[in-house]
Amino acid sequence: MERSDTLASFINSARQAAFALTKWDSSAHGAAERIFCALETPTEVIKGEPSAQYSAYDYLPSALGNAAAGPGPIKTLSETLEALAPDLSWQRRANAETQGELFYHGHINTTIIGPAGIEPRNDVIIGVSLVAPDVWYPEHNHPPEELYIVMSEGDWYHESTGWYTPGIGAVVYHEPWITHAMRSGEQPLLAIWCLLTT
Repeated sequence: MERSDTLASFINSARQAAFALTKWDSSAHGAAERIFCALETPTEVIKGEPSAQYSAYDYLPSALGNAAAGPGPIKTLSETLEALAPDLSWQRRANAETQGELFYHGHINTTIIGPAGIEPRNDVIIGVSLVAPDVWYPEHNHPPEELYIVMSEGDWYHESTGWYTPGIGAVVYHEPWITHAMRSGEQPLLAIWCLLTT
């Protein structure tokens, strides 16, 4: 099965946002080039399974609405994500119950591209995190480098710089194994993450 127009539009808008917003950061720009070059070759697309009902999902419309008020590339990306959302399966982070009730009920993630995505593949993972207001997404790290497209206000943590506020429309780059985290404020936090795993 080929990519649907909806998925292709999402990938194209994510590419445009990443390149438009990373032109001054060579590390982030290089990661975007590697990730989206790999995606030029599509794989088979499967139908997503219906998601369980999570209370954090109720924040998706307002998060997308906030993103739509951002810079042009983020507005377009929010529109393509909104169109794709019904096909996505959302879930909590593994072991979320160990991080307390607020985090457990206050976040969801979905994988769009990758082993558990609607386009299964092993070289690239693209997903979305949605965090309810006033929730801290805990510190974590992983071997692949990672690129976040920031679609909301909120604070981000990087082990070498501490907490900072990149702002809607920013691109955040994480080197392999860097400890990072994020936290929402009065509004939900929405971010798209892209990892190159090969």
